[in-house]
Amino acid sequence: IVIGFSYNPYDDVGTYLDFSKNLDDMVVKVNLHIGQEFAITKFLKLYFGVQTSPALYSTGVSVNYSGLNIGYALFHHSNLSITHQISLGYRLESIFILQGQKKPTALIEKEKREEFFTLKIILKTENDELLNGDIRVYLKGTDSLLLEEKIEGDKTINLFYGYNYDIVVTSEGYEAFKKSIISDEIQKSFSLEVKLKKR
Repeated sequence: IVIGFSYNPYDDVGTYLDFSKNLDDMVVKVNLHIGQEFAITKFLKLYFGVQTSPALYSTGVSVNYSGLNIGYALFHHSNLSITHQISLGYRLESIFILQGQKKPTALIEKEKREEFFTLKIILKTENDELLNGDIRVYLKGTDSLLLEEKIEGDKTINLFYGYNYDIVVTSEGYEAFKKSIISDEIQKSFSLEVKLKKR
């Protein structure tokens, strides 16, 4: 049986704690795991961990860029020598986006846990009156529609690092607005005020 908790005081810091017990083994004590994760940048993360029964200490680092993840971890066991672990992974959702295909639900749910930035769009007329319309997000330079949302004055959307986007905002009776976004140049959150001209 395993019982776990997590605490994220900031977007780039995570603390994880769990207790585990093998119900078939009445001798072994409860095993405690404690871990911490630090996002140094949007590409680089550091990890530290410790467990009891048996005592095990670990540290690691991972680099994630454009869907490619490279990780290294070092483990120190109380009774064994130091162990090294190297991992290599690739996010499959990158393939689906580039091909313009609909992504499986499992990948969409996984995206929610990946690193993203927040974009708040405020839509107005030239006279600073709030306006209703539509937002469409495309993979930059393509016709691959990634997101389509209604906007009523303002709208907040989440976009993932590692891709570049074309943001298109439209409203009936007004000229369309288009802006390209380079995700590597974007802060964790920012606002974009859009003023549309009448046709």
